[in-house]
Amino acid sequence: MEIIIWKVIMGILIILNLPMFPWFVKNYNQSGVGEFLANLNWSAIIAAVAVGISLIALWFQRRDLKKQATYQRNTFILQNTLNRDSITFGMAGDIIGNVQTQVQVMKSLYLDKSLLNSWYKEENIDEVRKFERSIDGLSNSLKDLTNELTSKGNTLQFHMAGETVLPEIEMIFSSIQEALSQMIDDINDISNNNEVPTKEELNKKLEKFSSEVLSKLKIFQTIMKEIKLSSLDKLNKID
Repeated sequence: MEIIIWKVIMGILIILNLPMFPWFVKNYNQSGVGEFLANLNWSAIIAAVAVGISLIALWFQRRDLKKQATYQRNTFILQNTLNRDSITFGMAGDIIGNVQTQVQVMKSLYLDKSLLNSWYKEENIDEVRKFERSIDGLSNSLKDLTNELTSKGNTLQFHMAGETVLPEIEMIFSSIQEALSQMIDDINDISNNNEVPTKEELNKKLEKFSSEVLSKLKIFQTIMKEIKLSSLDKLNKID
């Protein structure tokens, strides 16, 4: 045990290069260890220890730099993903709200213009003029919504360039816009031809229109939810 303790002390003194080391060698020469240590080139040993310590320190430094680089890269990826998602899902939400509003406005226009035609036949001039102003307001609102949908739909498709679901989204937008355009034509036909559909015909027409557009919109919502979940899963896997 004494020799083990002595070796520990010797190791500490070698590293610290203390002047007490020769004294320990002289007093413990009887063990044979001191004589062996006295013949060693301590300058070379100390230099080797210093080099070893430097190499260890360098290894730790490189490891820390690697960790820092990985952290910076992951932070960059995370920020870019969050920014991209914010734009994508923000536009998608606006488009969904726009289409839902357009459906309601078009249904109101279709009903109002049908009712207006019946009022024309009854010659309720004052009521007709008041109602016409209301319809004009809906028509102007619809034009703004249509322009907004076209703009945001195109922007979203450009923003999602490269996404595997883009062709499917383009087809959905095309179907929705086709249904909306057809409804506008139907509304114009009622005005131009002074048609007065029956209540049953109105309900059937509007139900078909709503079902067609909203079913496509639901598919679009499902796709965007899947993209969101996939994005969150990728973010969770970033170390």
